[in-house]
Amino acid sequence: MKKALAILLAALMLLTMMVGCASEPADTPDTPDTPAADEPSSEPTADEPAEAPADESAEEPAEDTGAAEPPVEAPAETAEIKYPLTDEPVTYTVFANGMILGSVPDMEDLNQSVAVAKISEITGVNIDWEIPSAAAMQEQLNLMIVSEDYTDGLVYYSTSLTGGLDYSIQEEIIIDLKDIIHTSCPNYLARVEADESARRGAYTDGGHMGAMYKMTDRRPECYGGFYVVESVLEEAGFSADSLPRTYEDFELILAAGKDDASNAPLYLDGTSRIMLSVGLDVGSGFSHNGDNQLVYGPATDAYKQHLSMLADWYAEGYVDKDFASRSSFYADMGLMMAGEFVVMPGVFGFSTVYTNNGLSVQPIPLPALEAGAPRYLSAGTNDEILNGDRLMIFTSCENPTLLAQHFDYGYSDEGAIIANFGVEGETFEYDENCEIVYINRDPDKMEQWYSYGSMLPFLSLTWREYIGEPELATRSRQIWEENWSYENHKAFGSLTAEEGEQVSSKYSDIQTRANEYTMQAIQGSVNIDETWDAFVDELYAMGLEEVTATYQAAHDRYLAR
Repeated sequence: MKKALAILLAALMLLTMMVGCASEPADTPDTPDTPAADEPSSEPTADEPAEAPADESAEEPAEDTGAAEPPVEAPAETAEIKYPLTDEPVTYTVFANGMILGSVPDMEDLNQSVAVAKISEITGVNIDWEIPSAAAMQEQLNLMIVSEDYTDGLVYYSTSLTGGLDYSIQEEIIIDLKDIIHTSCPNYLARVEADESARRGAYTDGGHMGAMYKMTDRRPECYGGFYVVESVLEEAGFSADSLPRTYEDFELILAAGKDDASNAPLYLDGTSRIMLSVGLDVGSGFSHNGDNQLVYGPATDAYKQHLSMLADWYAEGYVDKDFASRSSFYADMGLMMAGEFVVMPGVFGFSTVYTNNGLSVQPIPLPALEAGAPRYLSAGTNDEILNGDRLMIFTSCENPTLLAQHFDYGYSDEGAIIANFGVEGETFEYDENCEIVYINRDPDKMEQWYSYGSMLPFLSLTWREYIGEPELATRSRQIWEENWSYENHKAFGSLTAEEGEQVSSKYSDIQTRANEYTMQAIQGSVNIDETWDAFVDELYAMGLEEVTATYQAAHDRYLAR
């Protein structure tokens, strides 16, 4: 039944493609010829999940853990959806990731976005967005949960909920959206059912659907990496034709830029640290080395090497003096334009912010130990069909179906076009080839003034970057993808409610201690060589072995779905 439903939905999407420009489906337009030739073909198949490396052992049935599998059959009928969804406008409050506004200069309310306002107009549902600073986001969310004074919805990472989705459903913090999605959200359901990897991730091990995920219309892209001021790149002996590719090269740039930056050469935050660690095949959480056996990054020798390198750079004055307080590079891009830094992380979609302000920058590959060595871990990438922030609905919401249906519109063909490009005739139009071209775009405003925002739940059309994309954006993505392997070595899977209850507090404490040690090690307040073994022993004493086994079981269940 499920396969038949998926085939029927796919056929209906294909049929709509033939009715002309105005109703062109979201995920099947002709892609312009611009630089797609460099992109690998990476469509997942039912036997090769998009998120995990091909591994024949993954197809063997896993040991029965008692966790419920995703349902094998969808309800036969879903409600017919008509817009507006309600006769009278309805307003919900949604608590959302602080980086959403932090990434868009001068935007004070997300409803200023052309696409956000248009979708609210079509659905008849308005959102009163509560968006704190990125630094305060998790703390305020925790206080909300402790006080049980919830908003209607939450747009954030599901890992921000202690214990995971199943546990949060069990504790009646959020609701299980499965019945609502299957009966009242046909657009989102169609996207999930049409892709095997999306279906794997959309359901929890408890058989629930705790969130509506942002989705992409194809497998991953690399959207983030480092930018370097061109004059510093040349001063270090490199150029656009001879880019730095190793850690040694990267350090040469930092040395060359020390006198050019008023703060320090390198802007360092959590994003930067991850980008600098993946060349060592290590991250700040669980991953594996291609064998599907999970290890916790901060307890490995590779992480020690990562910290030692950063500590050396900090001692040389190469690293941001205020790195411990940096929460997100999105909110601080102006610091590079002000000359405080000469090396910063960025995303290709925002590259015009630099050029529009007269700053010449060059994207460089993420560094590795050896030039061209592949990196398997995610850093500045959409490495899944489901990615980014997602919608969760608190149990306090009086009409969760209507709120879910509002977001469901962003997964429809028409809604996805609006979410990605804005309003036809106002921000884009169709040319003679039925391809979208931007119009009336203010070059000083970022994409999110017109689109639905990179972190909100909707269908992200990954072909959009080829439409009128600046040359610097195209070059950035191509360079950052140079040594990125489409095999994925990170951990997948979700904890059951019982598992979340057993290990969530332990893992939270372990992560807190690892983050604390990371800061101390980089700043030089602890001697890494003298304290490393004791630090790792401390993590295991805090329950790392049990936590690892629990996440391993979740990963194994995921592979066996």
